[in-house]
Amino acid sequence: MLSCRTFSRIVFLSALVTGEGAPARAGESRPAAPPRVERTMALARLWAKVKVFHPWMQYKDVDWDSAFVRALPKVEAASTSDEFEAAVQSMLDELG
Repeated sequence: MLSCRTFSRIVFLSALVTGEGAPARAGESRPAAPPRVERTMALARLWAKVKVFHPWMQYKDVDWDSAFVRALPKVEAASTSDEFEAAVQSMLDELG
């Protein structure tokens, strides 16, 4: 099971690698991250929000960490928006 601390480290390291969160210098624009990275980060943000704020996490037996791990390869392999949406939905389906 992926702990919240481990996941936080993954997100932090991903941000370092992609340059997210680093301020751009004056007059300099940062190139957009590749779609695979953007989609992975979007999945991570959704995972974290549900983990922290969804009321079912308090009383239902949902293995949310495993749901993220199962959805991640699908998100990384997605080449279209429809494939990305299907991968995210597969994770959300585990909420019941």
